[in-house]
Amino acid sequence: MRARFSIYRSCILSAMVLAAPMAFSQAGASGLKAALDAAWQRSPQARTLEAKRDEALAGREAAQSWIAGSPTVGLAQRSDRWTDQNGVRETEVSVAAPIWLPGQKAARHSFAQSSSDDVEAQIANTRLALAGEVRERFWAVAAAREALSEAEDHQHHLEAIADEVLRRVKAGDLARTDGMLAQQEVLAAQGAVTTAKESLQKSSVLLCHALSM
Repeated sequence: MRARFSIYRSCILSAMVLAAPMAFSQAGASGLKAALDAAWQRSPQARTLEAKRDEALAGREAAQSWIAGSPTVGLAQRSDRWTDQNGVRETEVSVAAPIWLPGQKAARHSFAQSSSDDVEAQIANTRLALAGEVRERFWAVAAAREALSEAEDHQHHLEAIADEVLRRVKAGDLARTDGMLAQQEVLAAQGAVTTAKESLQKSSVLLCHALSM
């Protein structure tokens, strides 16, 4: 259920681009960052790297400790049950902790720092690659939306011209062939609008997929 909700939320972001391209363009970097953060949170690779980051952090903290490992607690009891039988009982508690060998702590700290740096580099590279894909899909949708708007405006313009031509054909000012040509141009414009809508839909699906990885 949670995964399906995440995909639904990603598609809402995509729908926002389709419904309000100007507002989306004005959002600029903040809109892209929000989309990237959403995609990063749902990326399996990102979750793996985040887990490695936690492991590296734990390794660095362990390397900074003054002992080489977790301390152990011992408990021993003695009594005179088998000797004087005076009811004497003693309890001895001991604590033992491993200590670093010469140079061991420095080597462990160096290894932990190297591991942490390597994980951070992997995270940066993965996030950069994901950002590139999200940005590409993001602006592809915006471009497709703009192309659709232009195609629709052109269609409306040709429809207005065709109406005027047909009016003049009926009035006898123009030949019937002029009216047919005007109607053909409208049909061609309608086809261009349909193609633009399909392109927008395809770009939207690709964006939704990029946000839902």
